[in-house]
Amino acid sequence: MNYQADRFTALADACVLSSALKRNILLSFAQAEFYRVRWSNKIMDETERTIVKLLQRKEIAEPDKGAKRQRSNMCRAFEEAMVEDFEVLEPSLDGINEKDRHVLAAAIKTCVSVIVTDNLKDFPPEYCAPFDIEPLSADSFFADCISLSPSETMATLRRMRERLKNPEITPEKLVTLCEGEAMLKTASLIHEYKAAL
Repeated sequence: MNYQADRFTALADACVLSSALKRNILLSFAQAEFYRVRWSNKIMDETERTIVKLLQRKEIAEPDKGAKRQRSNMCRAFEEAMVEDFEVLEPSLDGINEKDRHVLAAAIKTCVSVIVTDNLKDFPPEYCAPFDIEPLSADSFFADCISLSPSETMATLRRMRERLKNPEITPEKLVTLCEGEAMLKTASLIHEYKAAL
C-alpha cells in the first residue's frame, strides 16, 4: 500500500456506482490506491437494481445477469469494501431522509472522510459535519483526486481508457463523456492534462 492509501476512506453511494463511467473512474482510482472505497449490501442492492433498469433501457440481453455480474466483480475486486453492522445507527439519524439513513450510518460506522454521492441534497453538510464526513459529488471527488496527483491520476485514467475497448475511448471521447454526465470540473482537468492520456 502506498502513501496515497493512507489519505482517506470514501463511501460510494449507489447513484455513483450505477453509472458505468463514474463507477469505472471511482474504482480505477481506488485500485490505484488514491483512497479506500467502502459500500454496504444495501448500497449494492440499490446499485444492482439501477444497473438492471439502465441495461433494460439499452435493450441489453439478460440485464439481471449483467447487473449481478457487475456487482460480483466489484465485490470480488474490493473484498475489504463491505461495511456491516451499521443498522443500529440508522434510527438516530432523524435529520436525514429515512431512505438515505443507511448510507450515512454505513459512513459513520466505517469512519469515512467522504460520501461520494450525486444526491447532495440528501446529505446536508451541516448535518454530516459533526461526524467529520463531507458529502461530495462524483465530479468534485474526481477533480480533487486529479488536482492532488495529476500525473498519477492521468496514468490511471489512461490504463482505464485502454482497458475499455468496446467502444474505444479516446482522450477526447473521455472528456466528452464526462461533460455528458455533467462532470464539468473533471472534464476540464482531463482536457488540461490529456497529453498524459
